[in-house]
Amino acid sequence: MRELHELLRHYAGSEQRYKDFVQSMRNSTLTAFYTPPAIVRALAEALRDAGVVPRRLLDPSAGAGIFPSSFRETADGEVEILSFEKDLLTGQVLSALAREREQVVIDGFQTIESAYDSYFDVVTSNIPFGDTRIFDASFRKSDDPVRGQALKAVHNYFFIKGLDTLREGGILAFVTSTGVMDAPGNEPVRRYLMEHARLVSAVRLPNNLFTEYAGTEVASDLVVLQKQSEKRKLTPDEQRFVSSSEIGNGIYLNDYHRDFKHAIHTTVSHEKSLYGQSALVLHYDGGPERIAERLRGILANDFAARLDTERYTQYLRPLHIPQAQTVSPTARRQNRVAAPQPVPTPEPASVAPTPAASLFGSAAAVPIARRPLGQRRAGRRTDTTSISDLFTQGNLFAQPANAADAPAAVATPASENKDPRPFTGTMLPHYKERSLVLFEGQVGRLVGLTRQGCTFHPEELGTLSRYRAERYIPLRDTYQLLYRLEMQNEIEYKGLRRKLNGCYENFTALLGDLNKKENAAFILNDPGGREVLGLERFVEGRKQLSDIFRRPVSFDPYELKHVDTAAEALAASLNKFGRVEFPYMESLASRSRQELTDELGARIFYNPMVKGYEIRERLAAGNVVAKAEWIEDYLKENPDDDASRRSLALLREAAPKRIEFEELDFNLGERWIPTDIYEGFCEHFFQVPVSVSYSAKMDAFGIENHGYSPLISQKYVVKGDFEVYDGMDLLHHAMLNTLPNINKDGGKDEHGKTIRIPDFEARQKADTLITEIRQAFVEWLHAQPDDFKERLTDLYNRKFNCYVRPRYDGSHQQFPGLDLRGLGIDDLYPSQKDAIWMIKQNGGGICDHEVLRP
Repeated sequence: MRELHELLRHYAGSEQRYKDFVQSMRNSTLTAFYTPPAIVRALAEALRDAGVVPRRLLDPSAGAGIFPSSFRETADGEVEILSFEKDLLTGQVLSALAREREQVVIDGFQTIESAYDSYFDVVTSNIPFGDTRIFDASFRKSDDPVRGQALKAVHNYFFIKGLDTLREGGILAFVTSTGVMDAPGNEPVRRYLMEHARLVSAVRLPNNLFTEYAGTEVASDLVVLQKQSEKRKLTPDEQRFVSSSEIGNGIYLNDYHRDFKHAIHTTVSHEKSLYGQSALVLHYDGGPERIAERLRGILANDFAARLDTERYTQYLRPLHIPQAQTVSPTARRQNRVAAPQPVPTPEPASVAPTPAASLFGSAAAVPIARRPLGQRRAGRRTDTTSISDLFTQGNLFAQPANAADAPAAVATPASENKDPRPFTGTMLPHYKERSLVLFEGQVGRLVGLTRQGCTFHPEELGTLSRYRAERYIPLRDTYQLLYRLEMQNEIEYKGLRRKLNGCYENFTALLGDLNKKENAAFILNDPGGREVLGLERFVEGRKQLSDIFRRPVSFDPYELKHVDTAAEALAASLNKFGRVEFPYMESLASRSRQELTDELGARIFYNPMVKGYEIRERLAAGNVVAKAEWIEDYLKENPDDDASRRSLALLREAAPKRIEFEELDFNLGERWIPTDIYEGFCEHFFQVPVSVSYSAKMDAFGIENHGYSPLISQKYVVKGDFEVYDGMDLLHHAMLNTLPNINKDGGKDEHGKTIRIPDFEARQKADTLITEIRQAFVEWLHAQPDDFKERLTDLYNRKFNCYVRPRYDGSHQQFPGLDLRGLGIDDLYPSQKDAIWMIKQNGGGICDHEVLRP
């Protein structure tokens, strides 16, 4: 330690600078731990394997720079990296090691400029934790109470601020203290996160993870979120992520970790924390490498199930042209990174849909922001040939619906240059690293693809492989262009569709089906090959071509453009979006929102919980009691909201009929009954104080008497040859509705060992006494005063008698392209439409129901 101080004093240059170094280290000691590199590599590689390769990355608490370096190593191109490190000395080191396009700010994360909002693809770090307060003017001015709460704890602030800096579809991955997930006071923060992002993964890491690198044992979680601002409802896992419950001894555990399926551990124990409190301690046998291997498997499964790669790619944007420069660390408050210059919000990068999702009959498509026709990507070298010239479509863009068939492209004499060289051809939006292209008469691949350009590497191909390439590349490019243009402009390009059919016939006439073994193997070597293989599929040995060969699949050319009534507008909105979408309805019906609302009357209601209108069947379903209570509280602060008051009346009307005390059937040991009621009964029954606790995690009761009672030790006792069960034991079995396993001595076996046989007489006595205890509980309940009964009745009704099954009316749905004549029916049965609507409203599912004929 003395040597460290001597080095600091020597190189600091001044005594004040030396003191700044020392104080900075002291400030960060209690809130910073360095993550083992193997853990970060596992995260970066798992994201890369799932299709998440960032172009813009932020580390708000960089430390030793493990996160940026790990993601840089897994990237397939340049990455723009912005790092914040509050510790002065560590920041100096990071600044000295920074590479091109990397920026380092030696200051707190709260100093980041607002220009970086919605900017980064990935925000990742091992963030600090604790009750350290943060000053952020934008948070203090916000009306959102969650943002105000976040300022009181640095870890909560990092989550919400980190989400602010993510663009739509971006990934936030933080290693953080378990308090973020477990602390009951953090529930508003967790709910905010789940309302603005989708839960991708949450892995509980073992306490011994940091032993080798930080010399301490600390409980931590890896939380991975994907930004989704327009989110409307929470999944069951996300609802569990929001809640935490006590599991005993004052220990709280997030409900998501109740089953420990996402916890890396070999042993679990209850120990004292650093602060002398009871804590749940997870230990994993093996060092960071083995922990990383286990983590990689959990992340791979979670990413496959929950990560929306298409959403991530949809909003991916190219890097800025100006090179980033490392900020020279002079004084802390002078270390600011020049924020990106204000530019118009860029469009999401266009991506082609997966064949299964949109090529075979689906009228819906992945939303892609429109780009003006003919606009080229900035920063890429292009020639003067327009996209239409690529396919010699002539007047294709001017007359998209009636363009003539495109003639074959003029062959370019093959270049004799076999060396890699800059690619100066047209850079099409769907080109990726190692895409096959035809350039200067040669077949080759694009390598080193960046915003500034790429290199063309000629391929040495045999005669048959060259034929495949020369026919495959126009087919792929025509398909991509057709899909993209029709999605962006929502008009049909008949000439380009004829071109696509011609390219397909040109390929199959000479080489056979796309999915023929030899052809598929060749096509899959191209990054866009899998989508092209989806242009044909085989059902029971018969080939079926994608719908894109016959009609647009990215939009519905027969979509309604005008309706006469508000009811028709609502039906169209539900059919297209699954919800009440006023802008769409206003355009169809040529009416204002107020006019539509008045005309629809009791068919739609305002729900202040989602700040929007819902159809009657959706609002008056689910836990209507909880909804009504929420709106009641809302109206106390917004008494003039008549629309919400109208919704409250609907919910009260829809609430199930109250079940009275006399109609309820009570049983000792029911988990919904509070433990204080059980304690009151036990004290009455055994004439001695008894404490009762319940662990939801273990589904077990803890029962203990406080004092002597002859009822416990004499009357309610069953004795066997080997065991004695007193009143507390019998009460425990009564709570669980089980019987003790009582045995008696059955003599000796040939080896002289005692034989245990069931003692049926003792078991019968135990059964009688347990039944007596259970019956006494029911009688005791009925003997209680009215206010006690009212409390228990309210509790039951609020917990169980509060749900209304939703009614699914699918009569408004349309099914374009469905061959009713081939099915031999005039229309689908109402029950079939209702079942389809139910599945669409619930985001998918399997339905097995009886078809009811009209």
